[in-house]
Amino acid sequence: MPKERAETEPAVWPVWAAIVNNLANLHADLGAMDEAAPLYQRALEGFEAGLGPSHPMTLSCVNGLAILYAEQDRLADAE
Repeated sequence: MPKERAETEPAVWPVWAAIVNNLANLHADLGAMDEAAPLYQRALEGFEAGLGPSHPMTLSCVNGLAILYAEQDRLADAE
């Protein structure tokens, strides 16, 4: 990876993660839970990498994923 891209990419992660998280929310709202779960996972990875595990946006994504798992009766995954 070129050095310029490596230096700027982490700054883009939260923006990218927010877009993916919004897409996951849309799928969940439409009842497409199987499509929403991997999107929430990808968004969570981006938020954690760009903002850290305790940032409010990261925690909001975790909450969305936990709600999705609870609605799918995947309570062990929701923990």
